Amino acid sequence: MAEPQSEPQPEQQPLTNGHTHSDDTPTALSLMLKHGIHTILLFASPQWTFSRLSSELLSVLRERYPDGLTTALEPRKTTPIPASIDEKTIVYGIIKDREDPSQGWDEIVVENPDQNKLGQKGFVNETVYAFAFADKDFNPRMDDIEFEVEFPPDDEAEEEERHRQRRQQQRELHEWELERIRREEEDGVRQEDARLETQRERQRQRRRRHGLDEDE
Repeated sequence: MAEPQSEPQPEQQPLTNGHTHSDDTPTALSLMLKHGIHTILLFASPQWTFSRLSSELLSVLRERYPDGLTTALEPRKTTPIPASIDEKTIVYGIIKDREDPSQGWDEIVVENPDQNKLGQKGFVNETVYAFAFADKDFNPRMDDIEFEVEFPPDDEAEEEERHRQRRQQQRELHEWELERIRREEEDGVRQEDARLETQRERQRQRRRRHGLDEDE
C-alpha cells in the first residue's frame, strides 16, 4: 500500500539508485536527473549505454513513483511511468546555464541508445541533466522535445527578499517615528505658546487690576 503523500514541492534531496562509485569503472559518474519537481541521483559509468541508463532510471522511478511523476504543480500535471524502455524513449538534456535555469535545456542527441555510451556524449560527473519521455518513433534529428523541470525556490533570492522587506519595514518604522517626534515637537511648541499666551494674559489682567487699584 502506498504511503499517503503530502502536497508535493520541488524536491530538495535527490533519490539514488543505490549504486556505488565502484560500479564498472573507477571514474563513475554522479548524475543529477531532473523531471518536474523530482531529482534522481544516479551513479553510472561513462561506459554505460543510454539504454542501460534509461533502464536504471525507470527502475528507480517505478519503485518510488508508482502513481507517476509530478511534472508541474500549477496547473497540476502528472506523467505516468513507462513499464519499460520498450514503451517509451527517454530523451536527455543538459542545462544551458547552471546559474540561470530559466535558460532551459539543450537536447543530447542520441542516435542509437543501445550503442551510444554516456562518455561519448559528454556526460561528466556531478552535472545536472533533465529527462523526458517521448514516443518510440522519436527522431532526435527531426523532432523537438520539451524538458519540464521545476526548480526549488532560490534560497539566496528568498533571503535577499526577506532582507529587503525588513529594510523596508525599518524605513517605514523610522519614518513613522520621525513623524511622531515631529508631531510631538509641534504639539509641545503649541502648548508652550499657549502657556506663554496664558501667562501674558494673566500679567495683563494683573496690570489692569493694579491700574484700577491705583485709580481708586
